[in-house]
Amino acid sequence: MHPLDAPELLELDTRRAIYELVLAAPGLHLREIQRRLGMHINLVEYHLGHLMGSELVVEVKDAGYSRFYPTQTPGAGGGVDRLTSQEKRLLGLLRQPMPLRIIVYLLAAGRAQHKQLCDHLGCAPSTLTYHMKRLVKGQVVAQVTAGEGKGYWLVDRRGVARLLVLYRPAPFDQVEAFTELWLDLSQEVGAEARTGPAPRPAP
Repeated sequence: MHPLDAPELLELDTRRAIYELVLAAPGLHLREIQRRLGMHINLVEYHLGHLMGSELVVEVKDAGYSRFYPTQTPGAGGGVDRLTSQEKRLLGLLRQPMPLRIIVYLLAAGRAQHKQLCDHLGCAPSTLTYHMKRLVKGQVVAQVTAGEGKGYWLVDRRGVARLLVLYRPAPFDQVEAFTELWLDLSQEVGAEARTGPAPRPAP
């Protein structure tokens, strides 16, 4: 086997950098990968094409964006945990500022009505309605529209907490009360890893 020359080594290093970023931060879109690595977008597309051809990375279309995910992510004991299609969809949403703020608020509050969310987020009712429809359609949020229990809540609160702890989407530092919530999530997921999941409360 002949040694790799400088251009080949550079190409491998570039591809590895892209793959390691996708592995560490699943769900980034093309321009965010390009921005974080400081590479020309055509170069990023070229290497992503090779990574997809090697079945190391998959592309998922989401609201007009191409988001990229590793086909496998490191798991405990050197095994692999595959991201499910729902987890990929959720990570894509967690990388968008408004869905992220909604999800984090519901994570902390448990349940909220439309007006409560509007007041907290400081957004127009129509804007919130648009995002809540996406979250409900994506089976991230459940909704009851009438009666004493009306409002929104997370379908899988523990699953959301796990993804936030494992992958920590970039805008998350900007969410109000981030530090306190982050500590709560980390402790909850850590305790669950040691003892197994607790019984899920009724919504």
